[in-house]
Amino acid sequence: MFTNSLAIGLVLLAQGSPAMQMPVAVQVTTLPAPIPPTTRPPVTRPPTVRPPMRPDHRVPYFSRSNYIDGRGFAGRVRCNSQNGRFNSCSARTQNRVMLIRTHGGNCRRGHNWGYDSRRVWVSQSCRATFAYGYGHYYPDRENNSSSGGSNTALIIGGIAVAAGLAAILSNSGKNIDTSSSSAGPPAAISADPNWVQQAARPALNQCLTRAARDVGATGGTRITLQTAAASEIEPGAFQIGGTLTAQYPDSTRELPMLCEATADGVDQFEFKS
Repeated sequence: MFTNSLAIGLVLLAQGSPAMQMPVAVQVTTLPAPIPPTTRPPVTRPPTVRPPMRPDHRVPYFSRSNYIDGRGFAGRVRCNSQNGRFNSCSARTQNRVMLIRTHGGNCRRGHNWGYDSRRVWVSQSCRATFAYGYGHYYPDRENNSSSGGSNTALIIGGIAVAAGLAAILSNSGKNIDTSSSSAGPPAAISADPNWVQQAARPALNQCLTRAARDVGATGGTRITLQTAAASEIEPGAFQIGGTLTAQYPDSTRELPMLCEATADGVDQFEFKS
């Protein structure tokens, strides 16, 4: 009796156990193959063309063909970022500005210099001279040094003479021969360097040398420094204003001058008519 009951219990237990039941078929769904990514052809960009490096930043890198539209400018302005600070310089730009000479720093338009209709601005130690507006000033006529003034320089024997000097001489009745194939020699210089501070004297010498060249080209024989004052516009660069007398064979003329220079050369120069 006990044996039969045990056998029946084992049969019932086997029928109710999940482990002893028949396996259930599982339907497997096959996923579609992944779509390969779209292959785009490589983009070919033209190589960047950079202008040649200039061995001397005082020699302008431009010619008439480098002008924005081939036309002259109304004038120029020198703008300096001292000690990396932002600075703006007033100029009626007519939204047309070109950098014509770098005096210091790595000047890049849109990065550390720019302009609007009323000013040119610089920052991050950019120091440069800019031509602006529309007019009759052509930087390439300056013979690799600034003739000064916003007017076109006068060419005598291949030398660009400051237009202000031509105006002074013309107003005093002196005729200037611009057809000569050679200019006169530089005028002799008489000057007392004690008009300016010690640090500015090399710059003053550069300004007087430039004045003597222009006066000599127009027939003058001697210049004499009557007054002078210098102010430092950046380390080693000075703005010098003064009055000269120029000796010509027929008369003596007074020449107010304004000059920006360093010990190495003249950045801007003009006679004020």
